[in-house]
Amino acid sequence: KKRRRHQILRRSSVPPVVEFWGEELPVCGCVTMVCTIIFFVSSMWAIVFSKFLPFHDDFPYLKAVKDDVYYCFLFPLSVVWFVIFIYFNWFSMKIFRHN
Repeated sequence: KKRRRHQILRRSSVPPVVEFWGEELPVCGCVTMVCTIIFFVSSMWAIVFSKFLPFHDDFPYLKAVKDDVYYCFLFPLSVVWFVIFIYFNWFSMKIFRHN
């Protein structure tokens, strides 16, 4: 009985995510980290640092970002709620499938 249990544990020791992605899993992790860093830096620039820069009459986009007080907060806060919504959607599907 112990031998069979040990065989079952050994056979299922590899997580299914690693079996699905294989060698591409570290690459996906690095891409996720790079995208997260880019999003964080651009959000902080739009929310905080652009307010301290001088006016740019040559670039209307930079002037619009500097004068903005609504949309610079809307996008980062919407992303947080979007991720929460995706998680609860995934969790609901797991509960539905395993019931």
